[in-house]
Amino acid sequence: MTEDRVAIVEEAYNKLDETDDGLVTLEDVRDKYDASGHPRVVSGEETEDDILLKFLARFEGNTKEDGKVRTFSRLG
Repeated sequence: MTEDRVAIVEEAYNKLDETDDGLVTLEDVRDKYDASGHPRVVSGEETEDDILLKFLARFEGNTKEDGKVRTFSRLG
C-alpha cells in the first residue's frame, strides 16, 4: 500500500474508533454507516447489523471474524 493510501486508511480508522480503545466495533460503526437503505435490508433478507458486521469483516482480513477490527497497525 502506498504511503498516501496508508494515511487515508489510518484517518478513516481513527474516525471510526471514536472511543479510542484500539478497536472498531459494531457500536462504533453503527452511527457512521446507515445500512437502513441497503437493498438486502430493504428487502428483509438481512438486518442492518448483518450488513454492518459484513462491512467490518472486510477489514478483518485473515483474522477471526468477531466484529472487531484491531488497530490499523495490526491489520495486514
